[in-house]
Amino acid sequence: MSRGHGWARGALAAAALLAVAVPALPACGPAYGADYLLAFRAGERAYEAGRWDEAGGEFERAARLATRVKDRDEARFMQARSALKLGRHEQARAAYVALAAATPTGPRAARALFDIAELDIDHGDAALGWRELEEALVAHPSHGSARVALTRICDHRAETEGETAVRAWLEARLPGFAGSEAEEQAKYGLARSFERGGSLDEAHAAYLRVAREHPYPHGSLHDDALYRASELAERMGRYELAIADLRALLAVREVALGGQSYERPRMPMAQMRIAELHRDRLNDPEGARREYRRMYETHPSSLLADDAIWQEALLARAAGDGARACEVAATIEKDFARSRYARCVAVVCPSAAPPEGERPCPRYIAAPGEPADGAADE
Repeated sequence: MSRGHGWARGALAAAALLAVAVPALPACGPAYGADYLLAFRAGERAYEAGRWDEAGGEFERAARLATRVKDRDEARFMQARSALKLGRHEQARAAYVALAAATPTGPRAARALFDIAELDIDHGDAALGWRELEEALVAHPSHGSARVALTRICDHRAETEGETAVRAWLEARLPGFAGSEAEEQAKYGLARSFERGGSLDEAHAAYLRVAREHPYPHGSLHDDALYRASELAERMGRYELAIADLRALLAVREVALGGQSYERPRMPMAQMRIAELHRDRLNDPEGARREYRRMYETHPSSLLADDAIWQEALLARAAGDGARACEVAATIEKDFARSRYARCVAVVCPSAAPPEGERPCPRYIAAPGEPADGAADE
């Protein structure tokens, strides 16, 4: 045997001896307690299997065995959830109350308070529940349940007291919501209240306030506020203002790595509405053609992209711009071959050939409201 092999065998033997002589060190993690873990994991298995009665018992046992406060609270929270699955509302409420009372500043306490209020509203003393929901919201305006709670409170007050009361309640609480998750939602709620009450000018200004004071990307309602503002401007006959609101929505666009851009849900529809406002409200077909083209060029992956390119083709045909209509038809054949409009290209460009084997172009696509020659009924 070579000297190298002998050294290796000796090193292995020493390592094995050391492993036997020195006990394994515990992992650097939380000490849950073996009995707690066994009970909690048994509860999880039963919960996922739909055995909620068994799950509730295991979670209750885990709460008694927990060595850490947060583990006890989590077990009680899951005990309550198991009771809810069985429709045992009083039992669920008792578990939430025990959780919140034992650890009022714990990680599950705020959620327990919101859930207690919801249970009382829906299955107990509703008047008490509405007070509890407001108290939970005021105490925890940045909790994940705060936005839903605020919207529900506003809707309830609107039904029982009217929109003026909703706005008075929101204005009174806005200072306390400053810097919290509820602040933006409260301002959005003010705009909704003005809109529901028919005060469109005030509603429009309130939506713009939301967008201005909570800009993207920090404001989660920024795009919704601008979109709703544009709808109100259109309803008031202020079409240029509606377009300006939509352009403000589209103006903020993040750039990702590789030159791509982040697409937000409202963006394609905003661009589409700009084109429609030019076409239907401003009687500006040339402007509409430009905006439809911008729609499919800047939002090519949108489900509305092929609708936009078809509208441009129809407008080009109506304007007598056959050359542009055929250019658009070629783009449809190249980039939107799987679109329903691909079989209609000959309608806007007689020299274009639809895909072989396709059915004829339906009338509702060829010329909405005015069937074209040779168009089929569908």
